[in-house]
Amino acid sequence: MSAEKLNSANHGVQGTLKMAKKIFTTGEVARLLGININTVIKWFDEKRLTGFRLPVSNERRIPISSLRRFMAENSIPMDLLNEDTPMRRMHTRVLCRETANVVVANGQRFGPYDASILDLSAGGARLRLKGDQALSMPLGKFDLFVSVTEGPLNGAVWTGNIVHLRPESDGLSVGMAFATLELTEKERLTQFIEKNVD
Repeated sequence: MSAEKLNSANHGVQGTLKMAKKIFTTGEVARLLGININTVIKWFDEKRLTGFRLPVSNERRIPISSLRRFMAENSIPMDLLNEDTPMRRMHTRVLCRETANVVVANGQRFGPYDASILDLSAGGARLRLKGDQALSMPLGKFDLFVSVTEGPLNGAVWTGNIVHLRPESDGLSVGMAFATLELTEKERLTQFIEKNVD
């Protein structure tokens, strides 16, 4: 059989085989369960959902066996693992390098802190609080207030809840889920995301 015919034959076979997914990213688990990726990261970091980190990038990966065990322990329907389930984000996420001021509150106010907005979607944002000043975070439930200070979103004000906190060498990474946005802010955010989608 010629190399061309062999490649053609192999391509036909590959097209009919379905490989079961063995390893999931945190984003894939989030989409599968219909939750925010920051919740999956929190579960992973708390060791409620086990897996491993990739060398160099330090990205999290979750084996199917760990995901099945987690789903069984938490009464999550196994039919969500159906391979025909689409793996789509709930919201399109775009990279963003805007600067902002952040205030944290739970009756008492902490901040303002200088921050960079790392990425955002219609559902929330990932921020990095930075600076030489000490970062104080209250215990318990608290709200986040973000005022964008530069760039196309300058003047935007968002409120929401913190879904994860992670210390990093150059600050504190914060995952934020937006509370209800005013219509004008929602439209402005949507336009920014649509313009910046790859």
